[in-house]
Amino acid sequence: MAQVAFDREDALKRLVGNKDLFKRILNKFYNSYQNTGSELTTLINEGKFVEAERLVHAIKGVAGNLGAKPLFQASQELDALLKQGGLDGRLLDTFITELKDALEAVAEVIAGL
Repeated sequence: MAQVAFDREDALKRLVGNKDLFKRILNKFYNSYQNTGSELTTLINEGKFVEAERLVHAIKGVAGNLGAKPLFQASQELDALLKQGGLDGRLLDTFITELKDALEAVAEVIAGL
C-alpha cells in the first residue's frame, strides 16, 4: 500500500490540536514551496549545492512537522547527499514528486478548513 502524502491527524497531534496554527503552517508551506522543484533544479544546475541543501533541509523540517512522511524521507535522503556535495537524479526526481504530492494533499486540507 502506498504511503499517504500527508497525515492530517499526525500533524494536528504534533501541534497539540492547535487548528489555527495548523492552518497557518499549511498555508505557509503551500505558498512558500510552490516553485521549489524548479528552484532546486536551477540551484543544482548552477552548482549551488549549499543553497540547494539548505532549501531541502528546510522542507525536511516542515515535512516532519506536517506528517508528510514520504516527503520527509525523500528530503532526508537528498539532504544527506547534497551535504556531501553529491547528487542522484533519481533522488531529486523522487523529492520533487513527493513535494508535489504533499502540496496537492495540503491544498485539499486547506480547502476543507
